[in-house]
Amino acid sequence: MNIYRLLEVCWLILTLLAVSVGIFKSLTESALSGLWFFLVAFFTSIFWMVRRSQRTKNESETDN
Repeated sequence: MNIYRLLEVCWLILTLLAVSVGIFKSLTESALSGLWFFLVAFFTSIFWMVRRSQRTKNESETDN
């Protein structure tokens, strides 16, 4: 497994964890307490997309 694939999976796991905790916090406490976790999930999903594009670019360069 190359480093880009590993980082992509890590960012995806962090995104899913942040969304899960955000939903849990929103349901058990208040919507405002869950908002911070949704904000984290937003940024980690951006990092996931960046890593995914880097991985696909790297794989296409190595195939040529």
